[in-house]
Amino acid sequence: MIKLKKYVKFGLTTLLGLAAVGLLATSVPVYDNTGTGTPGFNNNNYTSTSGMTMKTGVANQGGTVLSSGNANVNAESNINIGFSNATFTTEYTDNAGLDSQGVIPSRDDPNVNNLETGTGTASHLMVNDKGLMNNNGQLYQNGFIKVTGSIDIKATINKNISKEEIQSGNYGAMVKVTLPEDVDASQLQDAIQWDKAYFMLKLDDIKVAGVKYGSPSFPMQFDHHVYLDPNQANAFYLKVKGIPINVVDVNSGISGGAYMQLARPGKDNTDLANNITSNSSNGGYLNPTALFGTSSTSGTTNNSLFNSTWSFDLTNVGGGALQKNGDIGWSFAIANAAPNFAWLMGSGFTGKANINFYVNLNKYTGNIKDISPNKQLTAGKLPPSSRADGLFNLKIDVFGTNQLIDPFSASASKSAAGRTPIDYALVSPSATPTPATVTSNITSWSAYASPWDTKKSLNAATSAWESVGGSKTRLNNVALNDTLTDRVVTLDVLTDGVMTGKAIDYSGTKAPVLGAVGSNRFARAVNYFTAGVANADKTTATATLTAKTYTAMTAGKADTSKDAVLAGLPSLTPNTTNKNYLYYTGTTTSSAGTQIPLLPAPLFFNQTNLPAAPTIAWNSDNVYYIKKSELTSGKTVALKGTWGDDYANADTISANDNKSGTTLANFAKVEANSSKAFSLNVASGTTATNNPLNLGTTDATLLGLHTITATINRPTLKLANGETITSNANAKATLNVYVVDDTTSYNVTATKSILISGNKFSQQTVHGPTAGNNQTGDTVTFETDVTNKGTASIAKPVLSMPLPSQLKNLSGVTATINGTTVTATATVTNGMLQIALAKPIPSGGSAVITYKVQATATMPTGGLTSADMIMDGTTYVGATGKVTLLPAPSGGIEITPPTNLEFGKHQAVPGLYNNTDGDKTLLVTDNRATPGPWTVSAQLSNFSNADGSRKLTGETAQITFGTPALSSAVYVAGGTAKALISNSNSQTSNAYIFKNIQLQLAGTKIQPGDYHATITYSWTDGVK
Repeated sequence: MIKLKKYVKFGLTTLLGLAAVGLLATSVPVYDNTGTGTPGFNNNNYTSTSGMTMKTGVANQGGTVLSSGNANVNAESNINIGFSNATFTTEYTDNAGLDSQGVIPSRDDPNVNNLETGTGTASHLMVNDKGLMNNNGQLYQNGFIKVTGSIDIKATINKNISKEEIQSGNYGAMVKVTLPEDVDASQLQDAIQWDKAYFMLKLDDIKVAGVKYGSPSFPMQFDHHVYLDPNQANAFYLKVKGIPINVVDVNSGISGGAYMQLARPGKDNTDLANNITSNSSNGGYLNPTALFGTSSTSGTTNNSLFNSTWSFDLTNVGGGALQKNGDIGWSFAIANAAPNFAWLMGSGFTGKANINFYVNLNKYTGNIKDISPNKQLTAGKLPPSSRADGLFNLKIDVFGTNQLIDPFSASASKSAAGRTPIDYALVSPSATPTPATVTSNITSWSAYASPWDTKKSLNAATSAWESVGGSKTRLNNVALNDTLTDRVVTLDVLTDGVMTGKAIDYSGTKAPVLGAVGSNRFARAVNYFTAGVANADKTTATATLTAKTYTAMTAGKADTSKDAVLAGLPSLTPNTTNKNYLYYTGTTTSSAGTQIPLLPAPLFFNQTNLPAAPTIAWNSDNVYYIKKSELTSGKTVALKGTWGDDYANADTISANDNKSGTTLANFAKVEANSSKAFSLNVASGTTATNNPLNLGTTDATLLGLHTITATINRPTLKLANGETITSNANAKATLNVYVVDDTTSYNVTATKSILISGNKFSQQTVHGPTAGNNQTGDTVTFETDVTNKGTASIAKPVLSMPLPSQLKNLSGVTATINGTTVTATATVTNGMLQIALAKPIPSGGSAVITYKVQATATMPTGGLTSADMIMDGTTYVGATGKVTLLPAPSGGIEITPPTNLEFGKHQAVPGLYNNTDGDKTLLVTDNRATPGPWTVSAQLSNFSNADGSRKLTGETAQITFGTPALSSAVYVAGGTAKALISNSNSQTSNAYIFKNIQLQLAGTKIQPGDYHATITYSWTDGVK
């Protein structure tokens, strides 16, 4: 993980390594407005929805005061605006929708979160049981800080005012906003919702002799600038000024006209619209389309030759063309004329300014001291409040025109939009503002939930930004730039225990009881304002934390408004798509006694090494034979098996018979201290004792193949605290039970053998298929010999063999009766291979049945045993003995040598002597993954007597094996090894029968004695 270490101005970042994992807060461009002389910039670099950030809102460098307050002295701004009273309300809303213009903005209930219920110190947050605001929104996120208010004003106009000054909007004031501690004002340029902000100046009606003539209306705007405070990082200034409007005079002698249009229409259209009222008291409001245009010449004409464009008349009967352009034109004409008419101006115009602006918290990039990665604690959230009552209080001060200073000392033009003295004006350092009364309807957080393992055993590595008691530790498998929303704890269930949604004590797993990791183990509330102080996070003592369990709809993302709430304890079933998580919410108690919600956080959890499912197995072979006589008179036959479950709690074992359709539920209860064995009694009928499974009462249901399924079910797991958690784990084992009719007496003997190269064996090593080279499994040839010694014939001879899943039947079955070939048909049904002969086996007759199977999988560790049952149709006749198929060991070639060679007693004279112990078989099994050519060699030692005093060496003794040995396979006593047998194909089992093994003695040194020698067999790869 590469951590983005730091950022520099203008969003340039410094990276360590090759990649970054996320971005830190990006700085906005800050314009230096501290110069003097002639300004080298203008203030037009914004759009209707964007703003600019200026280095300072205070004129520490000096300059010229915009207005002295003396109406007879020409000033940089000849409209002086002063304030006497200001009141504001702050709220938290989920919608930056404008209130009705022209009315003092008030809380618009449909647009305001229930977060702001109440007023003053009694305000509190309304949060539902999911930890969401009552509008179902994430707590403290995706909202707007809404500031509304009104200011009592008094405007005086200097007699030196010019028409150009009125048009350029060279009049205004400043508002200083001091945010709560640690809020970063430098990040507000993009967060202020400029297109929904307005400062609407509404003057009182002009009265002459008690008659009202309407109220002047001057369109104003926030100038889209954030002025920082050099001494307070959490304070900024907003300037309000007139919107620049051009008056175009088209006077032409006797008649003429005028029209008005915005000087900067693309920038100021929205701000002007926010000033247009829908209910003007004098009924003469401006048609916006005329003013909003860029080239329109529509307007009004002069009434007479003697009235100039700017001349005015209160009644609109006379006057120039300007005042006919609606409210704003009439107001401009009055402002131009007022200094010349004392009765009109009096002591100045009074009125109110209505104010509204929003801070879009989605665009807020975070607090100053927030050292969390990507400022995750505060970015995009309602900033925390350090107040004991939790109120999110703003301090607002207002500064009149005569408290503003132009640092460029009158070098700016009064007529150029964006370059007038008011555009460059800053607050005088010595100014005493009018403080506003601010009522806060916002309660904000001061503590946040920070999942952390209080037992530390699930913590590892060093965290980049959080510490606990001076120790910087974090949850395991969380990156160094972890966030509160991506923390994951991995529980090893077999070591730690299982996560529960309840606040319970932790205990490690000790089978058969699982440990229980309670949600309260990770609950910690940290005070944002004291975190990190003295190298230790300060846990909030008054915090109450709770946790709910959820399943995330989107893996790794918490959305409690949509995610499923888990009922009770979390599931143990692994889920690769969704993730379970705990959602921590809580409250702290304010000084007013209200409960203030904490900033919540999720904790995702993975549970590994879940307890293995139980196991169950039958002790018997694939098919279990039961004679009908064994189930008569209420007898039962016990079928035995074993179970395994390290976490047995309330396990039960049930059984079902597919043929009879009967089920025996919970016939064996499996407690943690039970034995690992179980026994199922089966019976015919319902009169038997010992809780049997009824296999049927009539031959139709009783006789034949029964597939009995035993199921062990673990419904719950027991936790260390005594609770249980749903498990729903089970295992099944099936057993084929063949019930045969043995009521007819037969006298039959039968044997089963494995044929290899014409020789009979009782066992064989068998290879399963090899996936790497598509090699098939070994073929095994069985031979079953049946002799009927009874007096009755076997009318419908059938050979039945259980066919386990590791074997499949091959075609090519053959059968003879008394040496004559008969037709034999093989079928596989329900795991039974049945071979039916077309003719009966007569009394005294014999049958030989040969058939083949092939390995489809590796043989079980203990091998497979196989026996055949002889039937007369459906009547039991007898059974063979068992043969065994063993798993092939991995590695080389296995040699099964011939048994001892015996050459008898003879005179101590030269001669050729035959083996007296019959034919000898050499069995070679190729256990390599890819069988191939090989050679088996033999070496004969010297013959010697018991005490070693006499020997027969190579001069006098040698052995030949005869066919099928190699022609060169002659072994002299004490000689070197020679090849005996070579194989060039890929067979896995080969049997070689030697029928003529001979010992040759020669020479004159033969002494009487009992001589013995050893033959050593070995193999090499390839044909020799």
